[in-house]
Amino acid sequence: MLRRKLVAAAATGILATGVANAGVITQNFDSPGSSYVGQKLPSPAFGVFPQNPGPAPTVNAGDANSDGQYLQLKDGTRRAFTTTAFDAVGTEAYSRIAGSFDFRLTCLGARTGFAGGGCADGFAFSFLDTAVYGASGQASSIVDGDIAISEGSDIARYSDGQPLRNGLSIGLAIFAPPPALNTGGFWVSDGDRGAGFIANNPGVDMVTGVNSSRGRFLSLNFDANFETDLLSLSVVDGASVTTVFDNADISFLGLDAYNSRLAFGTRSGDAGLFVDTDNINIRFTPQSPAAAVPLPATLPMFLSGLFLMRRLRYGAGSDA
Repeated sequence: MLRRKLVAAAATGILATGVANAGVITQNFDSPGSSYVGQKLPSPAFGVFPQNPGPAPTVNAGDANSDGQYLQLKDGTRRAFTTTAFDAVGTEAYSRIAGSFDFRLTCLGARTGFAGGGCADGFAFSFLDTAVYGASGQASSIVDGDIAISEGSDIARYSDGQPLRNGLSIGLAIFAPPPALNTGGFWVSDGDRGAGFIANNPGVDMVTGVNSSRGRFLSLNFDANFETDLLSLSVVDGASVTTVFDNADISFLGLDAYNSRLAFGTRSGDAGLFVDTDNINIRFTPQSPAAAVPLPATLPMFLSGLFLMRRLRYGAGSDA
């Protein structure tokens, strides 16, 4: 469930820190970079389709379309999904998370349909509440990537188990039933199936490789601000920039500043998809002390009244 964190954070001293030192995750898979751990989720995590064998997230050597080593979040195995979780980079309550990473989606078979393994479903990246998932290691409560598929004209979340939850989640789906194949889209939620979410189809195909032949990497840039409740997100393909969300209102998430860490979730059902990522660079900005501990509107009146009462009490004492 969604939580308000200001009181709990203040009680632990989190809000006493300034805003100068933001936490940063950087990882290009060529140098050590930020710490992470990946896992292939075991059956029966995907309840409808028992999972097939497949590797956990693996660092692969560079190819003609990469600029060095990259992390294969998921291979092309059908009926399989994985998670990759990074360690927390601080203890502050973060009010703004912004940054970028490269991603590449490659169909196991043809881009449309299920021939040769088909092509589905997508991936999600989330900022998990460390109070729920801990500050490091695998997010053991996750049993599903909570990937979205298109249901007719709407982008809907699709999950057979507990999704990535307790914090901001952004997903990219590439699968849609006929005749709308290739439409896919992005969704934003807190990962809780009981909460609302927003979705948008940017009108471009995010798949750059088919029949297991890896294509080019795309870049995803985002900026989520929990003080203003605004989200911007774009996808960059060379000189082409596609805006997906432009200062979208995410107030429905009800998220205050919270301490979080990055995690990816992937999923394939009856069709297959390779998911690769590289050049992760994300900044976590702590909330300002003023925003963290706002003065109640009635406090000045209360203090004035208390001061007046003391004046009256001292005055009465001197007359005696």
